[in-house]
Amino acid sequence: GFMSMCMAVVSRSHLKMGRRRIDDKKNEEDEEDQQQQPKRKEEEMTFLQIFHRISQIPVFTYLVAQGLFGAIPWDMMSFILLLLEWKDFTRQQIISFQISAGVFGTLGAFLGGVLGDYFAFLPRGRIYIALTSVIGGTIF
Repeated sequence: GFMSMCMAVVSRSHLKMGRRRIDDKKNEEDEEDQQQQPKRKEEEMTFLQIFHRISQIPVFTYLVAQGLFGAIPWDMMSFILLLLEWKDFTRQQIISFQISAGVFGTLGAFLGGVLGDYFAFLPRGRIYIALTSVIGGTIF
């Protein structure tokens, strides 16, 4: 959660810088038009206003809640090596479990990204892909 918030702040500041560059180029090209029109002040939303606005979206709230409570079983997975050793699996079996979990996790993340990009043109397409991933992970 904390790392996600930090990355959101970094991404927002990076996107803001890119937007300023585009606005600067636009300002240079349209100097004559801007001098004729009265200057408008652009209201910039604060971080809390943005967070409040996004938190009003029900699907976002559900995805965040699922992420918080869905992470609890995955935290247990850090002890999977000890559990498998305790259950008398051989080291070779444990290593093959770890390798296959890493490979399938990587493929799943790649597939989720490809599907998200493929359905991005639909209204809320990425949200539906994320929800399908959550529901599929719950069932399987």
